[in-house]
Amino acid sequence: MSKDFERTVPAAEPATPDATSQARRTDSGKAAPAAKDPMVGILWVLIAGVIIAILAFVVSALVMGYIGTSRGAQNRTQADLSRSEAEWKQQKDQPYYWSRYIDTLASAKQYSKAQDLINQMSKEFAKTDTYDYYAEASQANLYFAKKDYEGAIKQAEKAQDLMNTAYQKLLKKDIRPNKAKAYGISSNYGEMELLRAGCYTELGKTDEAIKILKAYLTSNPNEAGVWYDLGNAYVKAGNKDEARKAFDKALQFMPDDPEFQKARKQLGDK
Repeated sequence: MSKDFERTVPAAEPATPDATSQARRTDSGKAAPAAKDPMVGILWVLIAGVIIAILAFVVSALVMGYIGTSRGAQNRTQADLSRSEAEWKQQKDQPYYWSRYIDTLASAKQYSKAQDLINQMSKEFAKTDTYDYYAEASQANLYFAKKDYEGAIKQAEKAQDLMNTAYQKLLKKDIRPNKAKAYGISSNYGEMELLRAGCYTELGKTDEAIKILKAYLTSNPNEAGVWYDLGNAYVKAGNKDEARKAFDKALQFMPDDPEFQKARKQLGDK
């Protein structure tokens, strides 16, 4: 074919980059990064804020003692001491608040201060008809805290004798029903019974402890803590079958208690 008959096709013009492409190039000729989504930035700000808040909470909890068993326990003990001391200062005419503060001091192992308060309390209520046993009961609790179990038993019995005397006086001059309950004598007497049982368990005299605990549960069958104490007494006596029954009874009333669960789990099944 001759060149005369060849179709002439015009040469294509070179492609010109559009405005968007040109805007995405830098002075060096490299492509500029794509524009960031503003929602992504907001999301990162929110995440950072949450992380900072969590860290602030953890630091605050560590400082206050809510995290960490030892420090947390110390702070709780101090809080209990402060609260019971404040109540005692406001109501010194009520022996209950003396006993509460003394028992808290004993639990915190501030034995000397607890003893000083017991001595003051004895003088304060020595001439009363119904409340003179509070100091004796506090003394028993202090002996128990110091692991003087023999002393605690003797002191608890002394307190119970005073409670009986107080009750007899009430029978003569108070016509209200349930006088022992009204004056807190029955509950305080029961506390001394449980204290004696605890002492007997610690001393290995489990027969005496079991006898006291079973008698107490006859009148107070819904006391989960006492069923737990009975289970521990049976464990120390080597009677695992009865211990299982006692722990099961405790769990019946307080199924989520970790101490009860642990004690029962350690015994396993028959």
